[in-house]
Amino acid sequence: MFNPETGNEIKELYIYAVMLADHPEAGILLFNPSVSSMKICKTWNTQLCSQLLSNGAQAPIFAYKWNLACDLVDNPAKKGAKMAKLVKVQKSSLISKDLFSTYVQPALPRIQQSMLAITDGRTDEGNED
Repeated sequence: MFNPETGNEIKELYIYAVMLADHPEAGILLFNPSVSSMKICKTWNTQLCSQLLSNGAQAPIFAYKWNLACDLVDNPAKKGAKMAKLVKVQKSSLISKDLFSTYVQPALPRIQQSMLAITDGRTDEGNED
C-alpha cells in the first residue's frame, strides 16, 4: 500500500510490549507477531482500546492480563519451514495493584522509549521544514 500524497510505502506493523504475569521479574519483552497473525492482532487492538473498568471508565491498555495462544504453521515463503502464528487472544483478570506498582508502572518510560526508538528508525528524506 502506498500513500498517494507522498509516495511512501505504508507497512502495517504491530509491536507489543508484553510482560509475563507469572514472571514479571523477566521485565518487558517486545513481541513482533508474524504477518500471518495480523487478523488476531487487529482484533486484540480493538479489545485493548475498548476495555472498560467495573466503574465504566476506559481501562488503560495494561489493565488486564491476556492469554495468548500461538501455533506453528507452514511458512508460505519457505517450503517445508514452520512459523509461529498468534491464533487466539483472550482477556483474563485485572492485573493486581502490586504487579502494577512494582513492575508495570516503573517500566512504562522504558516501553515508551523502546517504541519511540523503533518508530524513529524511519527517515523522512526529502521533507523540508
